[in-house]
Amino acid sequence: MRTRFFSIIGVFCLGAVPFGSLICRFVLSKFAYQYVLFIVVTIFLIATLIFMARAVPKVYEPNALKVQI
Repeated sequence: MRTRFFSIIGVFCLGAVPFGSLICRFVLSKFAYQYVLFIVVTIFLIATLIFMARAVPKVYEPNALKVQI
């Protein structure tokens, strides 16, 4: 089941590359690449910090291991 799931995600990622190129071409024709890069890095940084703040306590919660055993 996991292999099917990850193969579907892989196909979606491969299909997203051409659309991302079209979007980047449009955005870069309107704005300087420094500003676009700064905005993209800022969005990824915020998303990463939110993920780390929410996911880490859930993943490393010691009570979850006691319930499974």
